[in-house]
Order: sequence, then structure tokens, then C-alpha cells
Amino acid sequence: MLYLLLFVVIIFLGLFLYTKFLEKKTVFFPEKEILLYPEDVGLLYKNVFIKTADGAKLNGWYIPYEKATYTVLFFHGNAGNISYRLDKMMVLRSLGFNIFMIDYRGFGLSQGKLTEKGLYLDAEAAYSYLRQVRGLKSENIIIYGSSLGSAVAVDLATKENVRALILEGVLSSAKDVAVRRYPYLPAFAFSYKLDSLKKIKQVNVPKLFLHSVNDEVLDIEMAIKLFKTASEPKKFIKLKGEHATCYNESKVEFLKAIESFVNELKKR
Repeated sequence: MLYLLLFVVIIFLGLFLYTKFLEKKTVFFPEKEILLYPEDVGLLYKNVFIKTADGAKLNGWYIPYEKATYTVLFFHGNAGNISYRLDKMMVLRSLGFNIFMIDYRGFGLSQGKLTEKGLYLDAEAAYSYLRQVRGLKSENIIIYGSSLGSAVAVDLATKENVRALILEGVLSSAKDVAVRRYPYLPAFAFSYKLDSLKKIKQVNVPKLFLHSVNDEVLDIEMAIKLFKTASEPKKFIKLKGEHATCYNESKVEFLKAIESFVNELKKR
């Protein structure tokens, strides 16, 4: 009986350690090297360095648009760095936004150890930059989160009363991802929560959900689940294409959805 108990303990410990290994390998894929700068694609910008509440030094780019009504505070996904998102920034800027995007700690030129709490502190520091350094009013800031960034965006939106929230390639919670990706492993063993499902109820500003029906990374059912939990006003737009490129593969629908959403904001 003792040997059986020991065997069970060893198996459980092995599964737990394997879960931790998988989590570390699948949550973040940061890249340090900056491939391109906004000026390389014809965009004027300010290279920004800010500090978080716990002392991490972050790098970001502020890309202005003359006479813009709204500034998009953009949070990217779990791989690469901000230089991998320049194409998307050009698409968003074509709609007349100022854009500020940061690299989370551990990505690009940003310093610090990656943790879930750290992600949220990074977002708060970025928002503070727009408010305190740029002098923007909260009602002129739209939070935009893509993939992993959707969880960062939702968390920030529970703390700051911004103008609106846009979520693309939506993550409902780390548990939902774990259950789908690793059904044979105990979900409770994953330390990251990224629980937008719990937090979205606290977000009362207008919300736009964008998700591809062909998303091969985050199942659209997660986005629908989060959308149904969210309060009004809200809108869900289905796109086509891969997780990382649907904004380009469905560019017409993507642009139309955001433009329509922003026009409605201006009428409120």
C-alpha cells in the first residue's frame, strides 16, 4: 500500500512539473532584437522609456496622427516584440488614431522578469504615460488588446474609465486555453490565470470583439464565451484568416468594424 501511495505521489509530482514546463514554454515567446523601427516604414514616432511601479524599465513607441480624436493604447500578443506589429500599426493608423504600444518586460528593449502581475503593472505604466506625460483625457483613450494582450487590456479596463475597449483574437482565460490544449493535464496546476472571463463583468465602457472563425490558436468559442459574459454596449465581428494575420486577410471587414465602432463612440 505504501509503494502504491508513493507511486501515485511520484506520478502526480511528475505531471505537476511537466505542466509547469509546458506553461513556461507556451505562454511567452519574447524576442529581444528589434527588426524594424517606425521610421523604416515611413511613420513618425517617439521612442519612449517608462518605469513601472515595481521599477521595471519598458520601451514603447508613440506614433502620432495629426488631429486624432482618440489614442489607441495597444497591447500585443505573447510572441516577438513591438517591431513585429508595425504592419498592424499602419493599418490602425490609417483610421486616424494616435497609437502607443509598449513591449512587456522581457520583450524587445524592455527589462524585467515576466510574470502575470508584471504584465498588469506594465499596462498601468503605459496608461500613466498617456495621462501624465501626454496629458490625454481618459475619454480620449481606447484600449486595444490582441491575443494575450486582450487579457492585459481587460485588466486595465477594470481599473481605468477609458473611452472604449477593443479585443482581437480574444483570450477568455488561461484555464480555458489549458483545457483545450492539454486536456490530459490538471488545469489547476497552471499558475497563470489571465481570467478575463471574471474581469469583463466590471468593464462598462463600449466593447468591440474581433475574432476569426478560422483562428487556429485561440478557438472562437472562447471569444463568444467572453462576449456573452460582457455587459452592454458590446459588438462582435467575425473575421476570416489565421490568428496573427486575420486583420490583414479580412482587412476590409476589420477596418469597417473599427471605423463603425468609433463613429458610434463619437455619437454617444
